[in-house]
Amino acid sequence: MGSGQVLATVEEIQERHDVIKEIERKFLGLQQIYFDLAILVTHIVRFWMTLKYSRVVLLSALKGRDLIARTKTGTGQTLAFGIPIIKSLSEEMEGRVSTRRLGRLPKALVLAPTRELAKTSRE
Repeated sequence: MGSGQVLATVEEIQERHDVIKEIERKFLGLQQIYFDLAILVTHIVRFWMTLKYSRVVLLSALKGRDLIARTKTGTGQTLAFGIPIIKSLSEEMEGRVSTRRLGRLPKALVLAPTRELAKTSRE
């Protein structure tokens, strides 16, 4: 085996090592994505399974229905009403839906009975 052949073999080994390192890096990134996704799915499942009120309100609101509802604290009202509002505003901004006239009309109206709840809803 000549020195040129040894150098070629070393270069080939280095290239393979670099490829393996790149695959490992991508795998670790993908692993983090799946981990984050698992956490998100867990939160979504908890939201859907434990908050029956929110499920009913959210589904109705996503269909564009006007709603007035009342329930105990901690049952997910902020999310149940907030998700459809954010979805609607996002779609309007993307130009996919233009159900409202342009101008200074309100896009959504959120009423809160206490200052604390108003601050929480704003966040």
